[in-house]
Amino acid sequence: MIDVKGLTKQYDSITAINNLSFNINKGEIIGFLGPNGAGKTTTMKLLTCFMPPTSGKATINGLSITEDAFEIKRMIGYLPENNPLYPDMTVLDYLKFISHIRKIEPSHQQSQIKRVIDLCELGQVLTKPIEECSKGFKQRVGLAQALMHKPEILILDEPTVGLDPNQIIEIRHLIKELGKETTIVLCSHILSEVSATCSRVFILKQGNIIANGSPKELQATGSKEKNIFLSISAPKDILEKALNNHNITITSIKEIGTNEALTSYKITSSDDCRTQLFNIAVKEKWILNELRIEETSLEDIFIELTKEKS
Repeated sequence: MIDVKGLTKQYDSITAINNLSFNINKGEIIGFLGPNGAGKTTTMKLLTCFMPPTSGKATINGLSITEDAFEIKRMIGYLPENNPLYPDMTVLDYLKFISHIRKIEPSHQQSQIKRVIDLCELGQVLTKPIEECSKGFKQRVGLAQALMHKPEILILDEPTVGLDPNQIIEIRHLIKELGKETTIVLCSHILSEVSATCSRVFILKQGNIIANGSPKELQATGSKEKNIFLSISAPKDILEKALNNHNITITSIKEIGTNEALTSYKITSSDDCRTQLFNIAVKEKWILNELRIEETSLEDIFIELTKEKS
């Protein structure tokens, strides 16, 4: 559906994105993840034909972003980061306005407006001026305008920025529902948002794609060392001796706290040795209060890949 080859955008001497190449298939929810200034928004602006690239090419459904911009804009719904709205208009008047400029047939306008009102749950604010709506409802109005013409592709740039936790959950749920029928490209620097909603992720740094894959695939590329947290009624020297006696190889063991008769440890190992640790505790008749492994998170991968090298 979206095919990008060697896409580059320069502003004078500054390269915002550098030789990007990727494909997005129909029905995917794709996340573009990166620190501020990584080139995410620039990529979105190029795909929506907001501005031309310096070099390279991109096609959407076989149409060129430089030669077929008008046709591409018809098939894309776009919610920019700053969500430009007309604050003095009521929500309903704004949606009517959008249906007109999207050139929806007059006989279909009422049904299309009702569809986005229901989809974005805007019924309780229809007669309110947009400026009086909460940040969450303003984002929903922005989504409604992007969905008015039933786009094949929905591009969302930082759709949850500035929202409270409840509003973020609501927008995230809405994006998942929309993804059942629409290809979605989501741009964000909020890792939990991307991990919870996207089927595939591109990580950008300084205008380059430095990693891509599903959240699980990216997590699997992290450190092979496993951190196991253990809370047990055994002193460190006794625990280390028991591990050696059972030939359990560990990289390190660190005491991280005590609570009455229990001591908490962080054990680093190349293998998941929780079963062996449990069996030792049973054999030695130690009290075992906690035994868990810390999985590599998308946040860990993001930090590892995007941190500046000293």
